Amino acid sequence: MHKLVMAALVVLSLLHPAAALRAAATPAFLIGAAPDAEAGGNADAQWRTANSRYGPLTARRSYSTPGAGVPTDFAKTPAASDVGSRASLYSFHPAPRVDSTAAFRSLVASIPSGHTAFLTPDHEIDAMVRRGQLTAADYVRMIRSYAPIVRAARAHGHPHVYLVMNVTGFLFNKTNNAGPEPESLWPGDGVLDAVTVDAYGEDDWPVAAAPGQYGGVYAYAVKHDIPWGVYEIGAKEDPNDAGHKARWVRDHLDFAASHGSGGRPSAVVFSWYDSAGGGASPTPSSSAPVVAVAKDASSTYHRSYTDPGL
Repeated sequence: MHKLVMAALVVLSLLHPAAALRAAATPAFLIGAAPDAEAGGNADAQWRTANSRYGPLTARRSYSTPGAGVPTDFAKTPAASDVGSRASLYSFHPAPRVDSTAAFRSLVASIPSGHTAFLTPDHEIDAMVRRGQLTAADYVRMIRSYAPIVRAARAHGHPHVYLVMNVTGFLFNKTNNAGPEPESLWPGDGVLDAVTVDAYGEDDWPVAAAPGQYGGVYAYAVKHDIPWGVYEIGAKEDPNDAGHKARWVRDHLDFAASHGSGGRPSAVVFSWYDSAGGGASPTPSSSAPVVAVAKDASSTYHRSYTDPGL
């Protein structure tokens, strides 16, 4: 182990013994996928196919239709079929500037006891702000109103329900002149349970390596002492190098495994965008070498969905 890391762990062990144990632990995190069903089709069947090809997967990314507001019954959401099989990485879009706390309270109460649910209102929130769908202040106000509901639920039969922020990698890009400022989205300490990122390499090669994709969100998570994770990742195949994308994916997995925050030894979730939805290039299903890397990661970094590590 690197001498600086060893020294940091020694200091941490003296000041915060429990945190030191977590930091020295073997990296393990939820690995999930948004299957191709997000572009149309049977979500469960597509997810089972993905799980058989590069599992064992322990989470699934799902989305409610924009404009549908906050659902009040988890059993009627796209995430309902996750119960008993995997963690839910579930996104929905509350109506801007409308008090939705009552609906959110009903949603949380309807989640089966013990189920792991990463509830993610307004995923890719920075893009929504750039499009003028709401303001950063609107988001902060809404998230702050949801946090007490989630904390109360965890104390009363729902220990694995979490409130999660999701942003795009572009938020931290130096070429981002359209905003918002990352700090304008921060709702304050003790509100969120994790911050996650959707980061793509959809441009022509070479696309950004892991530090370029995740460095901004990771620094943000460290600054605010909160766990971080990857909700969506995808890239095209390199037409000039059949193994390039597989190496790129491995680089990203290694970064997630070796960069922890919020007292965790690694990221807490890593989810593939294995879909052609939105013009994306399915990842990892675009080639056998990428599938092989994904399958190896599912075993190497496996974490049970019943023990998500948050």
